[in-house]
Amino acid sequence: MVSAVVMSGGQSTRMGQEKGLMQFCGRKLVEFVLETVSQVADDVIVSVAKGKSAEYIEALGPGLRIVEDRETGQGPMEGLVCAFGDSRSEYVLVVPCDTPFLTVGVCNVLIAYSSGHDGSVPRVRGFLEPLHAVYSRDSGLRAFKRTLGEGHRKLLDAFEYLDLAEVNEATFRKVDPDLSSFWNLNTKEDIALAEQKMKPQARGT
Repeated sequence: MVSAVVMSGGQSTRMGQEKGLMQFCGRKLVEFVLETVSQVADDVIVSVAKGKSAEYIEALGPGLRIVEDRETGQGPMEGLVCAFGDSRSEYVLVVPCDTPFLTVGVCNVLIAYSSGHDGSVPRVRGFLEPLHAVYSRDSGLRAFKRTLGEGHRKLLDAFEYLDLAEVNEATFRKVDPDLSSFWNLNTKEDIALAEQKMKPQARGT
């Protein structure tokens, strides 16, 4: 059994609104990611900023498990601490809300490589992707709490305390040739481009 945490923790300054709830191809952006992770995880949590639960429930319905940050201004690690504390599985898949092209294949690769480690993390285009990763619930929670307690907010700072399997780009290209799973939509221009990309997929071409 694997849990999944979809990070949807705040308003995007570049978008000017709550990113996960933006309209994308007639749906909320976060719904595309939820649809994918629900195929690989038995337990799905949406991590949101403090005070945002009601907004998400109104937009998406009452069936979702939503966990709020307890503190503000702590970055994504705060969301992970709160969500991991509520997760039900030994391993937790972590993904951002703004990656509508995330594939089941990429999720399964991360889950497979995490076995025997404290998790797995991609290295794509030369960079580690800590918000597209799998972490041991217990080891991750300890590492994230310790890192926050030391005054650090960058997720990469917690890696010092974790044994993570690093998964290379070539491995992901076998299941996602153009690495679209790692495309974060950060601007309105990204949204427009992604909608053009999504249309042929919706037609099955």
